[in-house]
Amino acid sequence: MWCYMRLLKVPWTEKKTNKEIIQIADVGERLLQQLMKRKLRFTDRTTMNLCNTSYTNSELSMVAASAAVVVVVVVVVVVVVVVVVVVVVVVEVVKI
Repeated sequence: MWCYMRLLKVPWTEKKTNKEIIQIADVGERLLQQLMKRKLRFTDRTTMNLCNTSYTNSELSMVAASAAVVVVVVVVVVVVVVVVVVVVVVVEVVKI
């Protein structure tokens, strides 16, 4: 809309709405409908990326289960690393 405002030399201080600018420019409602459609499409894509609602319940449960498996694996790896470090320290202390 700002490009139409610039072409029509309408200052921003007049605070005209998009509909008023379209009426002044005599472009028609088609442009406003196209703008609204594009805004909705952008909003839809943004919300789909933020909260992926395309998952079904079974897919969500699979994602939760795989996340739980990953957590368990990480905990096991951390425990193994701690045990190895303790064993190495004990062996070094015994050598001295």
